[in-house]
Amino acid sequence: MGAFFIAYIVFGRSKQKPPTKLNLRAANHSDIPDVQKPAVMAQTSPNLIAEPRQSVLEPESNKSTKTSKQLSIFFMYNGHDWEAHEVLGIPQGASVDVATKAYQDQLKTAQPSTYEFLESAYNAIFKKRRNERL
Repeated sequence: MGAFFIAYIVFGRSKQKPPTKLNLRAANHSDIPDVQKPAVMAQTSPNLIAEPRQSVLEPESNKSTKTSKQLSIFFMYNGHDWEAHEVLGIPQGASVDVATKAYQDQLKTAQPSTYEFLESAYNAIFKKRRNERL
């Protein structure tokens, strides 16, 4: 058994292949992903003007738009993030009255072991709305 293992180590393993070298000066840009093509093409042909792309993660820089309001309310329970409206089954941005009614309805049908979880969701909405009024 040991001889087989030593023979495998000595003869069985192949040598690693060298890393692939990038040729950035190649004239053919067909291997470049679509995201990078406009910038590369603008460098190679002066008649083509590439417009800068805005990242999906960056907000639009249009100053005429109103500031957006964060509707989702997250809370921590048992080491996980939860969205309070989703837990209570109500739409985001719902009033405290709607949240109270949904919380009371959930308590009627839920198991006693989930009361604390539902209460955490309701308290997160209540605290957020109270802080907005102040």
